[in-house]
This record gives sequence, structure tokens and C-alpha cells, in this order.
Amino acid sequence: MARHGSAATYELNWVRCVEKYYGVGFLSAGGEAGCKYLAERLNLKPGDKVLDVGSGTGGFSFYLAKHYGAFVTGVEVSPTNLELAQERSRTVGLSDQVHFQQGNITSVEFEPLQFDTVTFWGSYVHVPYEDHLPLMKKVKEWLKPGGQVLLSELTLTNSSETSSQEFRDLLTKMDYKPLLAAQYQQVREQRSASPRWMKPCTVNPQIFCGQNI
Repeated sequence: MARHGSAATYELNWVRCVEKYYGVGFLSAGGEAGCKYLAERLNLKPGDKVLDVGSGTGGFSFYLAKHYGAFVTGVEVSPTNLELAQERSRTVGLSDQVHFQQGNITSVEFEPLQFDTVTFWGSYVHVPYEDHLPLMKKVKEWLKPGGQVLLSELTLTNSSETSSQEFRDLLTKMDYKPLLAAQYQQVREQRSASPRWMKPCTVNPQIFCGQNI
């Protein structure tokens, strides 16, 4: 797993720095605008239960609860992120709708048929390859019939985006190996990130939204 996905990476100063760039509550590129873009594609209904994998400091979970009336369970590996998210949940008055817990998604357990939607926004990339299929088997069990899975990862639109030395230094520090959009889609297919039980309902080079059938 990349260092960026480890709990040790998320020291408070680093988190604050990233949030200054993406917005409070967001550690993924796109910030609230990206959050809105993804949420609009989920067709959530008030009362839907959502599992937010890699919930970070809570931005996506709060957005789904506030704007769609969802009840969200966030799973986060970092104690720093978890503490911030829990504090903010109380501050914004969403503690009745949003619950955060610490854990690695490959080892946590939930009862079957618990969720209408499971989201991986910038988090699936941190799941070791050997855990992809076992994890998706668990996700299938957690989903209600007709439930949906969102996978969204950051890719490059063209190779020139790595041309700046500052960006290349950042990629080295974070142990990232970014792919072009077409390359990412090929890898996703090769690694069975969209198993046979999921029927694609929205596919582009960066986003896969599938339904439990």
C-alpha cells in the first residue's frame, strides 16, 4: 500500500495543509465541487444508508447527510482524521446522521444487507491488490439488493501534467505513480475492480458506479 494510504502519513500539520488547498473536510482533489459532482450521480434518497470508505476528515460524509438526508458510516484508518471528523460532526450538528469509526476496510466487518451505497472516493487505490476481490465480496454482502458502489480515483488527463518539478517531487514524496485516464481504466478492468456482480451504470475513465445485481 502506498505510504499516502497509511495512518502515519496523516499528521495534523499535513492534514491542515491539504485542507487549505482542497477545503475543510476534504483531502482529495476536487474538494466540495468534486463531492457535489459525485453525489449527483448516486441518486440517493432521504434515509439511505451509506458506507464512506476512507472518510478522511468527513467532508463527503457530511455533504451526503446534509444535502441528501443520508445516514453515513465513515471508516477511516487515521486517528488524526478520525478525531477531526468526529469533532466536526458534533460542531455541525450531524452526529445523529454521521458516525465515524477507525479501521482498515479490509478487516472491518458489518452485518449483511446494511447499506444502500458504498463509496470509495480516492481510497480504493490504497487497497492492496491481493485484497481487491476479497474486499468486493464483503461489499457485496453489505449491500442491499440494488445497492450501488462508487469508485473514484484521480488520474492524469495528459502526460504533461507531471512536467513541473514541484509536482514530480510531490509524487515521489507521496509514493504516487499516477496514470493517464485510459491506463487507469485498463488497470481497473485487469484487477477486477468491477466484478461480474456489479452492473455498470456510469463509467468514465475516472469514475465507476456499479449496481449490486
